[in-house]
Amino acid sequence: MNNVSTGGAQSSARRLALGLVEAGVRVRFGVLQEREENPTPGLVALRTAGIPVFIPPPDEDAAVTVGRLLSDMDDEATRAVLFWNVMPQHQLLFADGCLDVPMICVSPGEMLFTSLASYFEKPRAGLPYRDGRDLGRRLAACVVKYGAEKARAAAFFGTDVRVIPNGVPLMRRRGKSARREGPLVLGTAARISPQKKLGELIDAVRSAHDRMPPYVLRIAGAPERGAHEHARALRERAEGLPIEWVGERAPVQPFLAELDMFVMISEPAGCPNASLEAMSAGLPIVATAVGGAIDQIVHGETGLLTPPANAAALADALVLATRDPERLLAWGRAGRDRAESLFDVDRMVRDYLALVREVS
Repeated sequence: MNNVSTGGAQSSARRLALGLVEAGVRVRFGVLQEREENPTPGLVALRTAGIPVFIPPPDEDAAVTVGRLLSDMDDEATRAVLFWNVMPQHQLLFADGCLDVPMICVSPGEMLFTSLASYFEKPRAGLPYRDGRDLGRRLAACVVKYGAEKARAAAFFGTDVRVIPNGVPLMRRRGKSARREGPLVLGTAARISPQKKLGELIDAVRSAHDRMPPYVLRIAGAPERGAHEHARALRERAEGLPIEWVGERAPVQPFLAELDMFVMISEPAGCPNASLEAMSAGLPIVATAVGGAIDQIVHGETGLLTPPANAAALADALVLATRDPERLLAWGRAGRDRAESLFDVDRMVRDYLALVREVS
């Protein structure tokens, strides 16, 4: 991986690693962008669980860094390698230097294709890979996180593509009693960054405000590095609305337990964990129809999907959803059932384990 710090891809990798270890599988991490002198919570969590993490010393030449990773891997027989959101040059150098081990590329969504396409515009001299299909011939398989990405990945890599959605731990089921008293509590959990499109969410809430019952919107998340000015602008944009900025909430489960409905607007998205965690908590969801959200949320049964970049449509969906509290409860129960059947973390671990066994 590039890093194991924060984000959905990192959380899924940690969950997969912990699940594999529980299943008796030895797992090792090679991480490119972490630093020993400044360990992130993700790095600490892996090592606390007894999972070895190798961090090569920083070097301007990617070949030197990859060489150190390969040397570390030589210390123990390796049955398969997963590239989990790895910088293209490092991924290709690693693939070229490790010809006898099956390799699986795990796509985090749009950023994989964008970064590889950018790399192939000016590929590294000396490597025999000039497009995605050249890399695909070195891969045992490619994993995508949602169904609509499968055809694109197959065309790009020309190799076997599997769909393995993310999985999350299941929260305890909510009771079937009526909704608690007081304003409806809407919530979202996202890093504060331009990518998360929180400005569009605020605009939608402002448009829907006069048409909604009493409500409050709670936004959980801390600003990304370099995004503090963006966070300040968002707060100004939200002035006059019942919006609460509650900061980082980890673990997220207690925050979700406070909500009546989850709202998500995020682009690009692979298989967003935020919505899966909300489904696991028994929450109905209103979200933009982007990436894996389309596979997760059944429109009209577990929540509502709206077109991306359309604040007016999102506002109308918020109004429709909040008019019927009993329907919200029914959507939440249906979403919890769907999370249990399709998006449990144990299912994710089994799927990856079966794939690794198949290709190795």
